[in-house]
Amino acid sequence: MRNLLIFVSKTIHIFLFLILGGVCIYFIYNSGHYKQWALNAFSKEIGYPLYKIQNTVTKYVHLKSINQSLLLQNQSLLEQTANYRLGVDSVEHISSVGDSIMYSYYIAQVLENTINKRNNYMIINQGSKNGLQPDMGVVSPSGVVGIVKDVSPNFSVILSLLNSKFSVSAKTVRKEVVGVLNWDGRNHRYAQLCNLANIEDIKLGDTVVTQYSLLFPANYPIGIVSGGMGSKATDGYYVLQVRLLTSFDKIKDVFVIKNNFSQEIQKLMEGVEDE
Repeated sequence: MRNLLIFVSKTIHIFLFLILGGVCIYFIYNSGHYKQWALNAFSKEIGYPLYKIQNTVTKYVHLKSINQSLLLQNQSLLEQTANYRLGVDSVEHISSVGDSIMYSYYIAQVLENTINKRNNYMIINQGSKNGLQPDMGVVSPSGVVGIVKDVSPNFSVILSLLNSKFSVSAKTVRKEVVGVLNWDGRNHRYAQLCNLANIEDIKLGDTVVTQYSLLFPANYPIGIVSGGMGSKATDGYYVLQVRLLTSFDKIKDVFVIKNNFSQEIQKLMEGVEDE
């Protein structure tokens, strides 16, 4: 008690100053509309930076959950779009009967990624425990990324599109000129659409997408024609420069695609090849 009285006696002038200051502000605030407006404006000027800091901190804290929510929305939209193109009955059918849809999408985060090698790769945080298997397609919300090469229980290695061993059948959307897309090992922003017999009607800016395969849904975006018009390779076929839609130097999240009917289709194909 003695210590409390000593503390009060030493600081009472501060409390009196605050109380009297509060009373003065109250009377000033109620003495006229202009003074009310001035005090309100002053309090906003003082409070706005603090509010801005608080808002920034709150956004940062919730950023991870917001990002995850957006990824889940993208996953649902990708599944609906891919399976709708294949003639699945309805969106309700897609969401309620998982085993009957053509493609399922798994969300994964990129843990490691290279872009400056001849044969680039990624490591993601999903593996066989999550249903991933080798030879599954991998995409970003923007475009094709690569294919699953190897899996462990918790992780997977992705053969990046920026890899000399990667290729995918692709076509231009507007004229449906078909070729094979691969990477020449130079710039991570560009790939090449090769084996084109004719590019007469192709224009700069034409969109390049996947053809149907067991790995990727048909018409999934890859890039945009950005050059190579009129240039021929030594084998007599044309080669186009394609600016990739996926930003490989910034990629953080990907979707792994499972073709739920790949084994059934492969068995049919093996039967045809054996004849």
